[in-house]
Amino acid sequence: DTFYASGFNGQNVFIIPSKKLVIVRFGLTRTPNEEYGANQFLKNVISSINL
Repeated sequence: DTFYASGFNGQNVFIIPSKKLVIVRFGLTRTPNEEYGANQFLKNVISSINL
């Protein structure tokens, strides 16, 4: 149960109600080669906070 909004230059918002979690990324994506996939970003954040 994840809601996702994608913004300009790699800005993202993830809302996961079942985990009572909101994640906001204000990062700037510098070049297409440096794009950080939203799925990988979300997995890394969730694993780092032990949810």
